[in-house]
Amino acid sequence: ELACLTQDHLGPEQELTRLIGDGELLPDFAIVRVQAGDRYLLCSDGLHNEIPDERLAYWLAHEPEIAQRELVAEALAAGGRDNLSFIILDLDSDTPAGRTIA
Repeated sequence: ELACLTQDHLGPEQELTRLIGDGELLPDFAIVRVQAGDRYLLCSDGLHNEIPDERLAYWLAHEPEIAQRELVAEALAAGGRDNLSFIILDLDSDTPAGRTIA
């Protein structure tokens, strides 16, 4: 299941409305229950604006090395109009079941 945990901070003209170094920055956060086998994608809009959710989910179902390579290739092929940054985070078997993280 692919679900977005945060929101973009862009105004009507696609300008940033929140950024580091601009007064007091309050980070986005979510409290979620995690378990072994969960996978998280932390990414910039340079990735999620270029690749539809269905394709993100498709590549995230693959091994991390394959997913990383193909996500970069697909984002660049789609135009790569913005910063392209992401991390794929896999929770392994040492993660306690039902643990809550923020």
